[in-house]
Amino acid sequence: MFACKNDTEDTVTKYLKWNKQNMEYFENAKTLTDENGNLYYEEVCPNWDTTSCVLMHRYTYGESTETPYYTSSIKVCYRGELIDGTGFDSTHVSPANPMTAKLSSLVDGWAAALEKMHPGDSCRVVIPQNLGYGSISRGVIKPYSTLIFDIKLLEITRQ
Repeated sequence: MFACKNDTEDTVTKYLKWNKQNMEYFENAKTLTDENGNLYYEEVCPNWDTTSCVLMHRYTYGESTETPYYTSSIKVCYRGELIDGTGFDSTHVSPANPMTAKLSSLVDGWAAALEKMHPGDSCRVVIPQNLGYGSISRGVIKPYSTLIFDIKLLEITRQ
């Protein structure tokens, strides 16, 4: 009798390996330092879950002191990739068309990072799987993926 067991085991093994690579990438990123020995990334925990965090490295700072609320709409330019460099989404293809979204409609890792940003800020955000898509597959985003985004917050609309 023909069985698919080996194919299933290969798929499971592949995802377990990917999961391990992503967890190791995130843990290693926590310890990266710049040329002065300072941590490259800041750990940012969302208010609703202080046991989880994203990693943020700010490239530029805006002049505003305003930050978005979870109920705010925001306008951003961004580029997303996986730990292996695979790009999966970007407004940088057409910077004249930034994304507008309600913060509450985004993955938890985006909300955690953006609640700490000001208009004009740009940063790199590393989002672990538990604040991203978790075990869900989305196009080229495999289950258990760490997500890496370069984000520039352009505008906040309070609602």
